[in-house]
Amino acid sequence: MVTINQLYERALNDGIEIDEVFMQELRAVAFPEGWIAIDPRKFTSRREFKCELAHEIGHCETGSFYNIYSLYDLKEKCERKANKRAAEILMPIIEVRQALHKGYVEPWLLAEYFDVTQEFVEMALDIYADSLHTNTHEKRVVGMPQLMKARDLLPPESPKLVDKRLLRRDMAALQRIGLLDFDWKTDQLLNLPDYY
Repeated sequence: MVTINQLYERALNDGIEIDEVFMQELRAVAFPEGWIAIDPRKFTSRREFKCELAHEIGHCETGSFYNIYSLYDLKEKCERKANKRAAEILMPIIEVRQALHKGYVEPWLLAEYFDVTQEFVEMALDIYADSLHTNTHEKRVVGMPQLMKARDLLPPESPKLVDKRLLRRDMAALQRIGLLDFDWKTDQLLNLPDYY
């Protein structure tokens, strides 16, 4: 897990200056000259501050800058590059695979594991989506020991009671991180009574 102090050290080693500045509108901004201005008063948590700082370092390290007159496409491209670098800094893909393998499959669990916000986890998983599963017809997480498909989530034919509400919650979590594609079997499952 990367700490805020380690982010400051990384910036220093990269020649990026970070100043805590009181700002009227912005929370943080990075400049091509290798300078980050960040207003600590605008953050509600240490994790939020940490994620924003990593994002601004991402702008500096990747050289992805724009101004208020830039086209939307350029802004989005620059933001995506900064987000990707921030994800690589705070949630390296190798460590994400290890965490998934250990059972941290919910975004809030990964947020606890990496000490980041849940929104940051969801952004990082979106960036890593193609790398976390293969391009075959059956998607799976590279680090997971078993294939994760909708039919694997269907309960076996048995008189055992299954709480469909819990199953739905788990299926939604798997869909959010790209491990589950809804198909007709999943749709059938969702039409069952809450307990069966």
